[in-house]
Amino acid sequence: MPRLPLVACSSALAVLAALALPTLGMAADDSATAPAPTAAPSATAVSVAGDNAAEDAIGTGTPVIASIRGNSAVVRFGPNKDALPACTLRSGDTVEILGRAQVPNWYVVRMPATGKAWVSAKVLSPLDGGKRWQVRKDGAHARADATPGAAIICDLPVGTVLQDQGGGVKGDYHAVYIPTAIAYIHQSRVNLPGADAVALQRLDASAADANWQGALTDYAALREQARANPAAALTISWDPLLKRLAAVAKQHPDAAVRLSALRAHDAISAVVAASAGVTIPGGILPPLAGEIPGTAAATTIAATGTGAAPTASGTAAVVATTGDLPALPQPVPEAPQTHLAEGYVVTNTEYPKVGAAYLLQDGNSDIVAFLTVKDGSDVDLTQYNWMAVAVDGSATPVDPAAYAGKSVPVITVERVVLTHK
Repeated sequence: MPRLPLVACSSALAVLAALALPTLGMAADDSATAPAPTAAPSATAVSVAGDNAAEDAIGTGTPVIASIRGNSAVVRFGPNKDALPACTLRSGDTVEILGRAQVPNWYVVRMPATGKAWVSAKVLSPLDGGKRWQVRKDGAHARADATPGAAIICDLPVGTVLQDQGGGVKGDYHAVYIPTAIAYIHQSRVNLPGADAVALQRLDASAADANWQGALTDYAALREQARANPAAALTISWDPLLKRLAAVAKQHPDAAVRLSALRAHDAISAVVAASAGVTIPGGILPPLAGEIPGTAAATTIAATGTGAAPTASGTAAVVATTGDLPALPQPVPEAPQTHLAEGYVVTNTEYPKVGAAYLLQDGNSDIVAFLTVKDGSDVDLTQYNWMAVAVDGSATPVDPAAYAGKSVPVITVERVVLTHK
């Protein structure tokens, strides 16, 4: 039985591995709605020491990469010194500033790679050979600790992909990194870059985005070529696309894109690395699924969309694949939503006569609403202390005898949504 040279066999396997991935923008098993990249929060005018170029760049869509000032800095889950810590960064570490928080003197930042969140195994499925997890149930949350009542730091829609944090497990919870999660850091703890550094960061971000667009174009072209002439696909080198994906995974300003590029790179690389042990009967690439109308064409390569290496015993395992090759999906804009009130959840210690254990305040520390919940409700406001949220429910006017400030409602909360502002 003929055996293809390693290069040709690698190319053939890599082609099928890529074809097994629905897109490079949304890797295998990501067909459900994934969280959109975090939008830059609305800016609050604050006086901050630093380079004007960096100040002007904050919140414009491209993260500003700043260094830590002093020996260490605490990154928190809310814009307040009493908010829970997410991680501690040291001198020489950097942080991606996404925008200004509504609370003066605080920045919204990308969750650092050392930041850890916890998610229940009950809502997760393993992905990419155990390197990552995917949310499979509605109503999932990431928490600050591995307990059911710990603070909620991120809502996780079905389909969200999470990076495993090196096997950290506590009871029923897995330690994960969430690329789209945000946190906060006080402006006094960072050194903003100078004008030249900001310009270079923008050039790098632009080059990474061009690389990503090029990778998408290369994938689409290779997919079509493989469909039209599978045998000719054997002569194609996969290396240029792998290099592009590696660069995107390291440099792209959008964390969700970085993760997609890394997953695609890992999946293709795994199949290429395993190709030395795979024999293709007859020395030719078999028909792709969908090429023969009305049939499920059988391939002789076990290509999966999860990044797992193909199996082989003598000749390659036969795997039946069906359906046409997927098209690249187009992003669907989210519909705008309105809520009863928005702000930061804070414990109400000053106005006990109102009868509400929590209140909602804006970035200027003005009270927006008092918050209560019904007895027996699933809503637990203790899980949102100093989190930026939007709430829905029923509202009644506050008793002027209990609160002499401006008229604000007392909201019986039925739903809480994190807003990351």
